Amino acid sequence: MCSWESILEIGPDKICCLVSRSNTEFYKGKIPWIKTGELNDSYLGKTEEYISEDALVSSSAKKIPPNTVMFAMYGATIGKTCITTFEAATNQACCAFLPLRKDLVDPYFLQQYLIYKRPLIISLGEGAGQPNTSQDFMKQFKITYPPFEEQLRISSILSNIDSMMQKQCSYKSKLDVLKHALMQKLLTGKIRVKV
Repeated sequence: MCSWESILEIGPDKICCLVSRSNTEFYKGKIPWIKTGELNDSYLGKTEEYISEDALVSSSAKKIPPNTVMFAMYGATIGKTCITTFEAATNQACCAFLPLRKDLVDPYFLQQYLIYKRPLIISLGEGAGQPNTSQDFMKQFKITYPPFEEQLRISSILSNIDSMMQKQCSYKSKLDVLKHALMQKLLTGKIRVKV
């Protein structure tokens, strides 16, 4: 077992910030701004908001690179994850995991590990009303991780299952639309069934 810090860089001095909402000019830029509500337990392809270079300079915000694993630390979205597909910035409610070396941690493996451990992380969260966690807690959370090649094999297996699930969900959605259309026609008498 080891701590995240032996393989990952985590910390408010590295990736966390608070960009003032009172300055609307800060939100008229081209830098993608990730919010916890956008974390979807998958790859994140776009954001709803963007911040300016001035917002970066005027806050402790730092850009995070593509393939960064994000984890929502509190509120209604606690435990939600994503893997970024672009350079971006984020607010203090997101924890970003940056591998110290690319050959230590596979981003997809790390995301799946966080999803697997989500119930435990949430149960250990602080706060009376809603569970909360912190970057300090995430730094101290002990993990067991296999060698990098094994991570890649595990990631491949889980990714294939995710792909199959997405195909099945898409098929189910199409069947739901078909059923609804048939219900509309059959139950309103637009189409009659011979008895």
